[in-house]
Amino acid sequence: MVMLTMNTGLHASILLLGCFGQSAVVMAESNRPCIESIDETFGRGAVGELYSAATYVNVAGNPRLKLVADSFNGTWGTWVAPAIDQSVIEFHASFRFSFKNANGGPGDGFSFLWGDLSDASGTRMSGGEWGVEAFVTDGAGLSIGFDSYPALGDNGVDGRWGGVEFAFEPFDFELARYNDYEEAADPLNMATATVSWTRDTGVIVTIALPTFPPQVIFVDQGQDQTESIDPSGWSYGFAARNGSIDQDVLIGDLVITTIVECPDESLPADLDGDCRVDGADLALLLAQWGACKSGACIGDLDQDGQVDGNDLAQLLGAWGQEITCRKSSPGDRFSMRPLGTTPAGQGYLEYLPEGYASKEDDWPLMIVLHGIGSNGTSLDSAAVESVPGTSVDAISARCRSGHSMATRI
Repeated sequence: MVMLTMNTGLHASILLLGCFGQSAVVMAESNRPCIESIDETFGRGAVGELYSAATYVNVAGNPRLKLVADSFNGTWGTWVAPAIDQSVIEFHASFRFSFKNANGGPGDGFSFLWGDLSDASGTRMSGGEWGVEAFVTDGAGLSIGFDSYPALGDNGVDGRWGGVEFAFEPFDFELARYNDYEEAADPLNMATATVSWTRDTGVIVTIALPTFPPQVIFVDQGQDQTESIDPSGWSYGFAARNGSIDQDVLIGDLVITTIVECPDESLPADLDGDCRVDGADLALLLAQWGACKSGACIGDLDQDGQVDGNDLAQLLGAWGQEITCRKSSPGDRFSMRPLGTTPAGQGYLEYLPEGYASKEDDWPLMIVLHGIGSNGTSLDSAAVESVPGTSVDAISARCRSGHSMATRI
């Protein structure tokens, strides 16, 4: 692997893409995001609002969200996650799903929801594979429908905005349908879906049926419907219904990485970067008292070339103030993006350095292009061996065997 290093003042991250004969590293500019993460197993302590038939269950040690239940036709169930106050720039969601019908094929299905779900009055939370009533009434809100009922020949995956369909692709869900409840809830037997959205590219959906690699359902759909939205205070959710054919609809292991606009927060007197003004900052200021010896110095809050009484007054005036600094955890710093999230239809693993989401620092961006010998489908094997633990952002892609990465990133 060839590593190219550049010293730049740009804020950036590392992008590792593949399918080239030799490896290479490229530096590029990016803007610092703020990150909101949802990691919901639907076990004890699950967070979210349940409506109608929706409930949390534990099936042979596997916690699951059950939206509707087998043997209960004419029912619906909806789950809504807590709202994200900030304006969303992009999101990447993954979750497991399966159906259990002891006496027949798949029923109607379910939908993944994203929109304003703050008003739960009346029947607004009722929904199914077509979305949720709130979106239809408001004429806004994204729903990705997993239409599992095959009898009419229209089983597949659709994208809707405010209840109006903008994309549809046929899909057979039979391999995610089971007769046995415990078998259906086993993570090894559940399908895995991903839903991603950015304002520039629209919606990407993939599904990996049990033992099969991910299949790209549709890419870059819904741009016209979502390019001018203001997604502030929106929530994610799921909705399902049972018509004349009833089934269990099970959801598990929901992970959503949301990139949001960073709040305009600054605290100049926080000299040590711990997000509050206290004695540690005072000590730093006093240690630099006097004229700055070489350029700017950290205690020169008014930027007049010296640390003096004016700077001390500014620090004491901010004494005790705090801003929200979100400490990133290792789980926050790794995010898998599925096959289909690049123009070439490949996938990648993103790594963010510790402190990325809570600081305004500049970070270098490194793009690593792996050699053709590293082709494959496993994102686990795309982990950056020499980068984590360093102050860089990293994105490690994986090119499928027999394929080549597009030259456009």
